[in-house]
Amino acid sequence: MGMFQGTDANTQAMIWVTVLAAAVGLVAALLGAVAGERPVAPVATFADGYRCAQVCDAAAESLASGSLEPVPIQVSDAADS
Repeated sequence: MGMFQGTDANTQAMIWVTVLAAAVGLVAALLGAVAGERPVAPVATFADGYRCAQVCDAAAESLASGSLEPVPIQVSDAADS
């Protein structure tokens, strides 16, 4: 768990549990869509990926600095949702 250096074991465990829970949810959604039991979600756009990258960058900066980091949001982003 060297990826989370500087965090205690409990925090590292909580992060991994959250990541694993998200992965299980994604696999369940994928299998449900393949089996025809769940609708397929709309396709993500480049803008969706860019927003996700902004959030990930802020999360990485926050982890490194130990403080909250802002996530840039443009006015047009709110209109897209």
